[in-house]
Amino acid sequence: MPIVLLSRYFAGRTVFEKLDIAAMSETRHNELFAAYKAGLAGQPL
Repeated sequence: MPIVLLSRYFAGRTVFEKLDIAAMSETRHNELFAAYKAGLAGQPL
């Protein structure tokens, strides 16, 4: 997914605020995926 779309999506939300999405690679979103997994670890599905 393009960084521009990810940045736009998360700009208006209060999730992943500490993550610098604009600095991510266009092809590797490992930091975002790790933050996603860490956030889900404490939440019921």
